[in-house]
Amino acid sequence: MSLIDNNYDLSMQYQFELETLKRSIADFNDIDLLKEISMQLLELCKKKIIISKIASKQI
Repeated sequence: MSLIDNNYDLSMQYQFELETLKRSIADFNDIDLLKEISMQLLELCKKKIIISKIASKQI
């Protein structure tokens, strides 16, 4: 776990999403699945940026 992981508790929903992605990555064996996972990670990153901006009231 990174330092960030130790400083913030994630909701059960996000913990579940992360665990699902980790298992998918560990078990993948084709490029299409890797692409799908990558797109999901990009979407999560986008949500994180939006939440951060809202939290800092920059929107």
